[in-house]
Amino acid sequence: MNKFKEKIAYNINILFLLLIGALLLSPITHAKDRYKAFAEVGLPEEIPNFLLSSLSHDSAYIEHVLIEEGVGTEKTNLEVFLLFSKDKNNNIDLRAKYDEFINEDEERLIDSLKTAAKTQYRIKNYGRIYDPASIEVKIVDERTKHVFIKFSPYALPQDIAYFRHMVADFTIEDGKLTTAVVKNTKPFVKDGKHIESYEMTTKFLSKNDKYFLDNKTVVAEGMWGDKAYYQKMNGNFVAYYSGRDSVADVVLNDELLTKASNPRLKEAKMELNRALPFMADMVRQQGIDLPLPFGVAVNYRTQENDFDFTSFSVLGIPPESLEKLFDPATSTAKVKVESLSLKADMFILPFWNVFAVLGQNKTSVDMQAHFKGVDACLGITLPNGSCLGESVQLPSTDIPISLDLTYETLGLGTTLAVGYKNVFASMTATYAHSSLKDSASPATTMWIFSPMIGYQFTEWRAQVLVGAEYQDYAAKMTGVVGELDYDIGIESDKWSYTLGARKELGQHYNLIALASRGNGRTSFTLSAEYRF
Repeated sequence: MNKFKEKIAYNINILFLLLIGALLLSPITHAKDRYKAFAEVGLPEEIPNFLLSSLSHDSAYIEHVLIEEGVGTEKTNLEVFLLFSKDKNNNIDLRAKYDEFINEDEERLIDSLKTAAKTQYRIKNYGRIYDPASIEVKIVDERTKHVFIKFSPYALPQDIAYFRHMVADFTIEDGKLTTAVVKNTKPFVKDGKHIESYEMTTKFLSKNDKYFLDNKTVVAEGMWGDKAYYQKMNGNFVAYYSGRDSVADVVLNDELLTKASNPRLKEAKMELNRALPFMADMVRQQGIDLPLPFGVAVNYRTQENDFDFTSFSVLGIPPESLEKLFDPATSTAKVKVESLSLKADMFILPFWNVFAVLGQNKTSVDMQAHFKGVDACLGITLPNGSCLGESVQLPSTDIPISLDLTYETLGLGTTLAVGYKNVFASMTATYAHSSLKDSASPATTMWIFSPMIGYQFTEWRAQVLVGAEYQDYAAKMTGVVGELDYDIGIESDKWSYTLGARKELGQHYNLIALASRGNGRTSFTLSAEYRF
């Protein structure tokens, strides 16, 4: 039976490795198909990126941004210059220059710019992730045509998840792209605001067979709570630079360029890149959404196990002596564990997460030790089998034994994960070290392996998961409870099957629920997570 289980586990591991290989290769191939499809209609592949993020531009530039926002009867106006450049290693430098006397709420301005800049940085390559099957071309006349695309719902990160409701209309005149208009097809929620109408108009400038952004205007209207909300953002691109000197290659507005050069303007640098996870930009270019790199979570778990016994030894009595009175084969134990733990994790690579868990387990053990019974002669046993003298006869019975124990647990683990479109898979390995509280008993250790496959419902940012959990129990339980030392051999089915769900509540919060069931084991886990 053990060899059969080992063979099944080996085949499962091989199948899982093949699945990982297929999923790792799939996003790259699919991404190349998208680029080819867009190029076939006469549009450069970088154009969709410009719609989502100005930081996807190769040239350094100065942009003048005016923001008008209204909530109910309150109105706010902000004005700022954005200075964008790259070094020889393609590291982005983004700075804001503004008049602190015009922008009275300086702290709000900087916080808003930093948040927007980080989002723009994270999504600067997601424009390529559109649905190639949605491309439509409409010929107006021999000089003008329109190209329509829809953005793919599979890979968009939460920062721009509302783009799955958008349709982009590119206008091409005399073979040159002039304008792109993006409109929503249904209402959506962004940053707590219910947006009914959204329109973004981008105008392009072509020079020396290269496209530049000329102007970008975004108008959004809807509700914020019970108040009417609107926002209008107008970005005029002032000048473009290709060299290291301060001479502009393309100047679009001399007046604004002079204004941006005013030394009295205050300057603030926008920090964009994060060290972790490594290779994040490369993976995002393949259309894979990534969670924020760090997380903390509170986990609650309850588990019940049925154990069978293989041997008994208490107070140093050898098993062969003790088993003359107690039968391990017909003795059982039900163990209920209730744990509360704190987990901290981080992504080292986009597909590799490491974590640590610190918690406390309250364990209740209900044993039924089967007493074989006693039929012994304390006097002389005659040849006919009768007893001359006193005899002792005790019937067989199950003796209940209850224990309440508290363990302190430290765990270390890692997760490998891959995904393609709505399907993803993961493998988690955890090493747990548990010590009995207020006891000199040696610590117990356990390895836990959890292969999972899941499906994501894009519209609801929710996932369902199916998989298994393997708990590698030790073959013996040893320790001291009070003055009683014990050494007990145990066995139990180590596999259980898992069904679960995960719900994303915005970019930072997640709820996870998992239920497992196996032969003699059931468990339920609830986790609340915050990512940053």
